[in-house]
Amino acid sequence: LKKPYIGRKSLKYPDGDLVDKETAYDHLCVYNILKEFLRSGKQIIYVTNDIHGYSIFSDVPPKMMDAIILVIGFDNRGNVRIYDYEHIPMYTPELRDSKHTNGVILENYIRIPNEELSNVKYNDEIADRNKLEKLFNSYFFDGKLIPSYISDVKTDDQYIRENISKYQSVYFDYFWKNSNHQIIKAIDNSTLDIIKGNAFDRNISKAQRQFNLRWSVLEYLDGRNTGNMFDTAYMTLRYHINLDKYEEWDFSDDNEYNIAVGAAVRYLLDLDKAVLSNEYYLKGILSAKNTAMIKKKILVLYQKVNYKMLHVDGGRIQQILSHIMEEDRFKVNKEMILAGYVAELLIYEQK
Repeated sequence: LKKPYIGRKSLKYPDGDLVDKETAYDHLCVYNILKEFLRSGKQIIYVTNDIHGYSIFSDVPPKMMDAIILVIGFDNRGNVRIYDYEHIPMYTPELRDSKHTNGVILENYIRIPNEELSNVKYNDEIADRNKLEKLFNSYFFDGKLIPSYISDVKTDDQYIRENISKYQSVYFDYFWKNSNHQIIKAIDNSTLDIIKGNAFDRNISKAQRQFNLRWSVLEYLDGRNTGNMFDTAYMTLRYHINLDKYEEWDFSDDNEYNIAVGAAVRYLLDLDKAVLSNEYYLKGILSAKNTAMIKKKILVLYQKVNYKMLHVDGGRIQQILSHIMEEDRFKVNKEMILAGYVAELLIYEQK
């Protein structure tokens, strides 16, 4: 994996000349302090300087102030090395700033019955980057993101491995250096890719929580309203499939259509988990470019499990499938198909 630290910064005096005793003593003190941080497992530290002198933080500075970030480690000989350092003007871990009166508000957009995400409750504010980083590290990267800042990490999950390789430095710069450069692109691409991997593996509960965190953070960063759009379309679909079988209805928009496609695919695949490859068929649906391809792929899947279905005239799945097969108006949206796939299945909801 590519790490964001290329050059190694030495603690040796740059020109090789001898220094006076006072300077040498200062260097030794710094060296020993860094060694103690490393022995306690701290490899990223901040150094600040104010009227009270220099301060070193193994977490983050407690308030907005100029800081130097150091990434340290032991070399092969057991000597302390500085692998990266950078001056950060007015560093702050706070997510509240001139553009945001609040931090990230975690919303339960996908309507998970068990409304808990780690130690953060829905509708609570995530106010600092450190807390947000821990959630990303846990819920998207299985604890592999933070260790990857310092060393290579091993994981059998190809989606986590590939996205750490692509976006590790962007995440580090956002969480530790106050840099927003490319963070929206990194979160947008990596989180959806990892959610897709969990959907392939039928990790439904995990993918649901990942969608909630993804949508909440992207709404904070660039104001997109995907979570609310999903919720509106999901509840509209819920209303439609519970209408009397003689009442006519149509999908209200692209979002409702795509959510219905995801729900239908999940229902059909669940009918024969032992035989059907979840990844193969879901990947096929997600690769569809238009409604014609969607209909073709769903028909193939339907023909494989039709004999296992409980056919009820005007039933929920019958309504969803018939409306999908009649539609040609809508644009395919992979994110909404995935969200419809991992959301609680309305087809099974008790009336």
